[in-house]
Amino acid sequence: MPNAHHAPLRIAGLSFALLMTLAVDGSMLWRLDTIAQEGARNAQSMASTTRQVTLPTVIVRAPQA
Repeated sequence: MPNAHHAPLRIAGLSFALLMTLAVDGSMLWRLDTIAQEGARNAQSMASTTRQVTLPTVIVRAPQA
């Protein structure tokens, strides 16, 4: 049976775990958003300098099982 002093310690531990989870997830999402925005800017600036390449068509024939 847990003692009365374990409850505040558990609440503090769970609060800390929740805070750290939010901090890590938030920083990852922030970084991914920054990378996506940089990629979109780069794609717009490269749109005028890109060339279109047409590849030959390949037909694959395989026996059906």
